[in-house]
Amino acid sequence: MTIQLLSLGVIGVRLLDCILNSKAIYPDELADQIVNEINHYLVSAPMREKTIIISFGLRSA
Repeated sequence: MTIQLLSLGVIGVRLLDCILNSKAIYPDELADQIVNEINHYLVSAPMREKTIIISFGLRSA
């Protein structure tokens, strides 16, 4: 999973950091932190990355 996250570029690094440093106890808490990280990043992400992140989210739903 680490390779897949890192292959996403900046957002992958941020997500991996979020996962590794999370103080979450329950899976829902970690999921909320990951979603928050993605939402914070989308504001400043280049359009190419936004497209990748959004399409990735739609495929996994």
